[in-house]
Amino acid sequence: MNDISNLGFKQKYSLNPKLYDEQLECFTLKTRIDDLENSYNESLINNTFLILQKQIKQDLLRK
Repeated sequence: MNDISNLGFKQKYSLNPKLYDEQLECFTLKTRIDDLENSYNESLINNTFLILQKQIKQDLLRK
């Protein structure tokens, strides 16, 4: 997170550094989970495309 977008977050938890660290860790983990989900979804789309491409080639060869 950059300093500008993180400023309000830091101010909110500046009185309780432990809570800030826990919230930051949760945010970081959530971001990582989102990245993994996006990557997984992208892989599914790519795999589906490859399967469809293979099926189309097979169909064309049969004709």
